[in-house]
Amino acid sequence: MDVVEMAIFVDELGCLQARAEYPHEALGGFLSSDVQASLSMCRRVREWLADARSAGAFDGNSCTVTVDDGIVRIESRYAEVDESGRVCRLPLADFHEALDLWEAAIRAEIRRDNG
Repeated sequence: MDVVEMAIFVDELGCLQARAEYPHEALGGFLSSDVQASLSMCRRVREWLADARSAGAFDGNSCTVTVDDGIVRIESRYAEVDESGRVCRLPLADFHEALDLWEAAIRAEIRRDNG
């Protein structure tokens, strides 16, 4: 993922979090709040992406995601930043890569928890 700067970490409460740099803050919010540390939700997002043209928007807890002409648009409903940080656009390939990284982090946490 050359364009999107993103950090994945476990917060002080033990929850997996993603933080993406401007102008992609909504990506981190989507992964942290909507996908959460759920492999089944990752799978659901991937299934939606496979049929995104006919499936319409993906509405999560805090974000709405759409795909048009290979560009993913994530709009955060609750971001405490200006409009440019509430909405991010990134190539579909970068979104897939972010999802891959998030899923790998979930799997690593599961392995760590199962010791």
